[in-house]
This record gives sequence, structure tokens and C-alpha cells, in this order.
Amino acid sequence: GFLASKSNNIQEQLDIHIDFSNIRKEALLLKGEYIKSNNQKLKQKFLLMFNDAESILDNDFTPYSIDCISNTIINKLDVDELINKRRENYVFLLENLNNIEEIDIIFNRISDGVCPLFFPVYIKKDRDKFKKNLIEEKIYCPVHWPTSKQINITNYPLSRKIYDSILSIPCDQRYTKNDMKRIINIMNNYL
Repeated sequence: GFLASKSNNIQEQLDIHIDFSNIRKEALLLKGEYIKSNNQKLKQKFLLMFNDAESILDNDFTPYSIDCISNTIINKLDVDELINKRRENYVFLLENLNNIEEIDIIFNRISDGVCPLFFPVYIKKDRDKFKKNLIEEKIYCPVHWPTSKQINITNYPLSRKIYDSILSIPCDQRYTKNDMKRIINIMNNYL
């Protein structure tokens, strides 16, 4: 997160939200165990914990400081390597997915200075079925922009089309070129 203010009334020292930090830390540890063991009971547990942590943020608008573990992790990141890896993966997906008729690539080029979070696409037909198929192949593609409960989306047909078809293909620094090839092959086989 990022905190800014037009006035200079930002506290210099913010508290850490201990409950939020502890839930997230425990959920991440369980997720790591799940990845190693594929124990489905752990998956449901860590997903519920992540949801609980997000609920804390949804209901508490007080600014907090980052916890010590997260701060240590962030300070040890090789940011240049992270950016380069994400950009390489994005470009690889772009070069290899641009001829699939069933998807629309949202950004057909990556500008200098851009570090992608994901490779966003529009799935032209039955996004949720496509996403489920990817999950069965252990590829987890989030829908980062779900329809907001506060908006009557039927009044905004273009926005509804985006909400109903957007999908984020993973391309972050954890993934290798072989991972990108696997994603491409699975997408091609399905579509």
C-alpha cells in the first residue's frame, strides 16, 4: 500500500495491525504446505484465512505500518531482476498468445518502465469454464476486478462485458520460460 495526504498530518510512526499480519502469515505458511502436500483441507483453510484478513482491511480504514517480516522480505528483493523476469514472461506470452482467436489481448505491447503484475486478457466465451479448466491444470488466474456490489452493472453494458470476460494470466518472477510454455500449451489445447 501507499499512504499520501494533501495535508501534512500523517503520523510518522504507524502501528502494525497484528491481527491482520498474523492471519496473513499463518495463511501463507498453510499455502506453502498445501503446495508441497496438495492436501485439499489446507487449501480451504488458507483461503478462508486470506478472506478473513481481507475482511479486516474492508472494515478498518486506519493506516497501519508494514509488519517486520514483510518489510525484511521487501528489502531483500532484487527489484531489477523481478522487473526483468516479469517483462520477459509478459513478452513471451504476448508473442505466443496473439493468434488465439478466442482471446483478446488487452495490452499488445509493454512500454518501457512498465512492470506487469499479470498478463490480462479478455476471454470471449465462458471465462469461468476456461478458468476452471486452468485451475484443474494447477494454473491459478485471478479475476482482479470482480463486479462491485455497489454498482448496478446492468446500467453499464461495456463495463459488464469487461467484468464478465477479463482474466489475469500469471507472469510474475516466480515463473520460468518453461512455465510460460506450459500455460501457452494448456491455453492452446483448451481453446
